[in-house]
This record gives sequence, structure tokens and C-alpha cells, in this order.
Amino acid sequence: MAVSSALRNCNSYFQIVERYSSLLRKISFVHSDVIKEFALEIEACISKIEALMLEAETSDNKTETIFELRRLIFKLEDIVDHRVIQKYNQIIDGTAKSGQQTLISSNIVSKPLTTQASAPKQPKDVWDSVTSYLQNHLNVHTFNVWVKPIEFHSCEDKKIKIMVQNQFYKNWLEEHCSKLIKKHLNDIDVDYEVTFVTN
Repeated sequence: MAVSSALRNCNSYFQIVERYSSLLRKISFVHSDVIKEFALEIEACISKIEALMLEAETSDNKTETIFELRRLIFKLEDIVDHRVIQKYNQIIDGTAKSGQQTLISSNIVSKPLTTQASAPKQPKDVWDSVTSYLQNHLNVHTFNVWVKPIEFHSCEDKKIKIMVQNQFYKNWLEEHCSKLIKKHLNDIDVDYEVTFVTN
């Protein structure tokens, strides 16, 4: 019975570590201008989690520690997955409605977008146009990490395929860039769709 309980605790602990690592990855890709109003709460939560994780590693009875860790992970998830993401989406939505660049990065001066004389016709040119648009509407760090490394792959039935490294990468782009991409395709009046594909 004790062995079974220990195994359950061990599995629970590893699940917590995995969820915590995933949350830290999310936080690392949110620009400081978005996250700053939540920074104190996030830092306090992270400090408690890390202290309890150390305690769990050395403790013979992990049950209470794991219970508290779960509670703190839920709290951190609520801040990151709801409040921070909501704030980020408000910025993105504001950008989409304004007709001007609203850059997340505070050290870049925003300026009005210029309209193109004619819409690109070839799929590769359409993707290049999308890339330029994203560069103007994402902060430098986000663009360099997520958009710059990806490349045009192919086009079939008006669906432009963009190759990405893995499913996590694909999910992130779909969650954070799809609105901007659709808006730009609509603005330049082209009959194309952008899809992200993995190897």
C-alpha cells in the first residue's frame, strides 16, 4: 500500500513539473509590457512553487506538499492562461481595429501602415507580405523566435503551407498569429489561406 501511494505521489509530482515547465515557457514568450501588471503575483507564485518543489524532492511524505503544489499551479495557470492571455488578445484586437501598428514593444515607435499599390499574386509573395505584416505587429523578440525561422513550403488549392518544427510550435502560431494573418489577407484582398504544417 505504501509503495502504491509513493508511486502515485511520484507520478503526480512529475505531472506538476511538466505543467510548471510548460507555464514557464509560456511566460518567457510574453513580452514584458503585457505581463508587467501581473509580475508581482507571478513572481510570488513561482517562488512558492520552487520552494515546495525542493521540499517535495527531499520529503518522505509528499502528499501534502503535492496538494499545495497543485493549488499553486492552478493559480499560476489562471494568471497566465486567462488574465495574461486576455490582456495579450486585447492588444492584438486593438491592433486589428486601429488601422495602425500598435506594437507591444515599448521601445519601438509605432507608425501607420502603408497600403500596397497592388496585391501580391504568387503564393510565396503572399507569404512574404504576411511575414512583413507580422514583423510590424509583433514585438522583435516574438517575431524573431516564432515567425522569422519558418519558411514557405508549398501551396495547394489556395492553401499556403508553412513548415514548422513541431506541434507545439504550430499550436502557438495558430493561437497567437492567426487573427493577424487573416486580417492581413483580407486587407490585401487575396484568395489565399495560410496553414501551418509539421514534418
